[in-house]
Amino acid sequence: MTEANAAPGEPEIVRPAPAPGSLGTRLRALAGSRELRNTLLYVLSSAFGAVLGIVTLPLFSRYLSVTDFGTVGYVSSINSFLAPLFVLSLNSYYINQYYVNPDESRRTDLLSTLIIFTTGWSLFCIGLFSVLGYAAFAYFGVSVPFFPYMLVLLISNVAQGVFTYATLQYRLVHRAWGYALLTIAQAALMTGLGLVLVRSFHAGALGRLNGMLYGNLVVGFVALVVLWPRLRARFDSGLLRAALRFSLPLIPVTVVALLFDTIDRLFIERMASLRELGFYNVAMQYGSAITILSSSIYRAYEPGYFEMAARGDFARINRSFRFVTLLFFAGCFGLIVGSGPVINLLTHGRFGPSVPLANLLIVSFFLKAVYLLCTVLLTIVGRTRVMMWTSLLGLGLFMVANYTLLAGFGIAGAAYAKVLPMVVLIALSVYLSGHLRVFRSLLWLTLGLLLVLSAAAIWLEPLLRPFFSFVLTARS
Repeated sequence: MTEANAAPGEPEIVRPAPAPGSLGTRLRALAGSRELRNTLLYVLSSAFGAVLGIVTLPLFSRYLSVTDFGTVGYVSSINSFLAPLFVLSLNSYYINQYYVNPDESRRTDLLSTLIIFTTGWSLFCIGLFSVLGYAAFAYFGVSVPFFPYMLVLLISNVAQGVFTYATLQYRLVHRAWGYALLTIAQAALMTGLGLVLVRSFHAGALGRLNGMLYGNLVVGFVALVVLWPRLRARFDSGLLRAALRFSLPLIPVTVVALLFDTIDRLFIERMASLRELGFYNVAMQYGSAITILSSSIYRAYEPGYFEMAARGDFARINRSFRFVTLLFFAGCFGLIVGSGPVINLLTHGRFGPSVPLANLLIVSFFLKAVYLLCTVLLTIVGRTRVMMWTSLLGLGLFMVANYTLLAGFGIAGAAYAKVLPMVVLIALSVYLSGHLRVFRSLLWLTLGLLLVLSAAAIWLEPLLRPFFSFVLTARS
């Protein structure tokens, strides 16, 4: 059941009906809900890029050398850290204000101001990072030339801002198909154009990067066309100052999130062998499948959370958080059950040690998904500075835990090290949100599910191993 409430001329806003009592009733309601359809579309669009990358990998490997792959991977990693500085997380302020102040004229002024500023700021960042980046590459003796490789990806960020607001607008009006089409088109064009340049023009690593650039620019133009009816030549410096005060603390949060996914590999490379790092990377790839599910659910439900918060309905947000947490748990439990046969099948039995690592990492990915909900809570109550300081604290705990547990438990210590900081961040986020009494049940639910997942990660796969071996033997 849903209820609609929209002023004349506005896109219809569909709100989920109050949550029913029993879990079975909720599941039946979910099966026919707009949220489920939207979530499936978000999963499809997220999975499309990942699947396309796997499918086209053999094609690219025919025309790109190992050095070319290294070049593309190196500059792409650097750009992933610089990208948040182009958008400045201003989109978080837009979604917050979309429900806090529903005046359509103010929405248009805010969107126009943010896009004008983001475009100009992106051009400034390209110039600034070109100067600083060239000097840094020369100073540290980086083997990859800054020009043209890094510059190409810097330019591609110009279109990312418009793309971000277009996809956000689709989410706000519950048109997941528009989001999916833009996202799939971006992945298809970036990969397809890169493949054409690499295969037909033998452009090497630069062709692969230019494919990303051209794909981003084309989709960025389409995104601008999508937004054009909602824009006007209006720049409000007062709105911009308020947006910057709200959003700037979120930039370190984004960077810290990237470090959470990468810094453990640096510790492993220093304190363990490359062979163990290979096992760990495969385990990370398998466990990160839950990220597609969690981010898709997040995109489907996030606008509704901001709308509920604008009405002060935090009890309803808590009920939804608990239900979504159960969905995360179900996905993680399924991954643990299937970890042995799936990893052995995909790797032809060569990465058996990755299985127990993957199960431990899945526990941390569950906590990361719950923490994503907690960041939504802090954002909708406007405590972005609190989020910044807690995320920096979490990063410090993560680094200490990696150094300590790797020395004591070997490579499994890196998996253990991801759990403790996330538990601390979840508890702190709920406490500092100012709504501990409302969300206390979410903490207890998360703790209980964490214990169940931890037990499953340690004991379930070994118990199921004889059964899967029997099934596979019988089929062969």
